[in-house]
Amino acid sequence: MNSSEEAQVINESELYLRFKDARPCWPFIGLSLPFGILATVGIVMNTLHIYVTIKTKSLHGTSFILLALVSAFESVHLSGQYLFPFVALTGQNFIGFTLAAKICAPSFFALQCIGLLMLSTGIDRLISIRDGTEFRFPTSDFRFPTFLGSEFRFPISEKILDVGIPTSDFRNF
Repeated sequence: MNSSEEAQVINESELYLRFKDARPCWPFIGLSLPFGILATVGIVMNTLHIYVTIKTKSLHGTSFILLALVSAFESVHLSGQYLFPFVALTGQNFIGFTLAAKICAPSFFALQCIGLLMLSTGIDRLISIRDGTEFRFPTSDFRFPTFLGSEFRFPISEKILDVGIPTSDFRNF
């Protein structure tokens, strides 16, 4: 290990030792509040998008339903942004990786679902351009639980099969 790496390790441990038992401190709070504010604005806007999609009958096509689902999962994803303000405002300042992973697990799952939903929306748009028609779900034949089950099978199986999550600290990185 050269001297610059040693200095960096010493500085990181000094930062940790200085702030690990500190009460809520303004540098952490000041850096974390924009995350919380932007997450709140995003959740409100996504909720409004879902509300407008539900209330407007002309927006009940497949792409609008898929985009409303993207907004719902984006709201869940944005809830993970509250971890940093929560930790800063409670004065803990640092938490373990496993606790952070448990708190952000719904956010990670929602992020995987968003990608799959955007892919589904793109395929839906390509099919509608190719056929020149807009497909609408018949209200009596649409099975929402079946749709959700088929839509989110991939992200669930991906997370179950993913065994590469480190269980120790990031000291080896």
